[in-house]
Amino acid sequence: QEKSWVVGVEINQKAKAYDWNELQKKKIIYDVVDNQAIMIILAKDKQSFVALKRHSSDQKFTIRNDTLFSDVGKFNFLGQTLDNRGVDLVRLKAYQEYWHSWQTFHPNTLK
Repeated sequence: QEKSWVVGVEINQKAKAYDWNELQKKKIIYDVVDNQAIMIILAKDKQSFVALKRHSSDQKFTIRNDTLFSDVGKFNFLGQTLDNRGVDLVRLKAYQEYWHSWQTFHPNTLK
């Protein structure tokens, strides 16, 4: 819908939008954009979110409070490793906008 909230991500000039209501239901959305594994995560406050690159498309996470857990370690909400075993996750620029606004500036957006 034109006035639906979305979280928009752009990687190497490839844009994708994710439905805000779906993110609220799932808490974590996994995807691949421009051959890069990413995830969009909703914080405990249900308003803050972050987009991060995953190390691989097979990597999955659970979230407790604002700590992310995977088979390779644990990370804070910004993707920084919380132990010495892991490598930080790369944070991506992501924006919350109305769908019509996002699409105006990213006309080739995938959904």
